[in-house]
Amino acid sequence: MIFVDDSSIKVSGVILPGLIKSIEVKDDALIEEQTVEGSSIKAKQAEGYEDAKVMIELILEDGPDATKKEKLQKIQNLFKKAGQEKPVVHEIINEHTAARRVKKVIFKSLSSKEESKKEQLTVSLEFW
Repeated sequence: MIFVDDSSIKVSGVILPGLIKSIEVKDDALIEEQTVEGSSIKAKQAEGYEDAKVMIELILEDGPDATKKEKLQKIQNLFKKAGQEKPVVHEIINEHTAARRVKKVIFKSLSSKEESKKEQLTVSLEFW
């Protein structure tokens, strides 16, 4: 289960470390282009909807309980545990995602970025 509120995010019972910088939910229509014989313009036809995407950006800093690298390792273990073969389906609970009717997601990607002369890590989590 993933629980998100204004000050914390809980994934499978574990509160993610760090400061929430942003939460974004993106949902797209699936449009197919078709070539029309004798026309240079391609016709567009609605085919349905793509999976919704939830992007969460966190800032990790060294703290009294853990370093930023230890916090990153905690998130990494939630993304993919040692020996894990497939992503796990999670339930997401958040006012923003509920308004967008997003209830179940998989942890699609995890990226982290460290900038020179900064004492923090930026971590981006993407759920589909």
